[in-house]
Amino acid sequence: MQMKKIRALRQFSHYHAGNFSQGESRKVSDSAAEALVGMGLAVYVDAPQAADQQQDQQQDQQQDQQQDQQQDQQQDQQQDQQQDQQQDQQQDQQQDQPAGRSTCS
Repeated sequence: MQMKKIRALRQFSHYHAGNFSQGESRKVSDSAAEALVGMGLAVYVDAPQAADQQQDQQQDQQQDQQQDQQQDQQQDQQQDQQQDQQQDQQQDQQQDQPAGRSTCS
């Protein structure tokens, strides 16, 4: 069985790997390491896994930023459309109102 070294990001307990204190590093089975890292409870300490994990985190952050930007753009477009519709409605209402009548005596 291969083992991988991980570092706990916070205190937790795992059925097979046991109790971890925050910041504690130890070797665990590959499957336990993968599960704990996947749940965000630990990070890899070994160089190859740590580099892979860092790349994955950077890609996730970039994707999140892109999604946030797209959502912001969509919200801005929706707000612009709503404002345009409101302005059009106001202009239509102003045009539909009869002009004031003047009375001459």
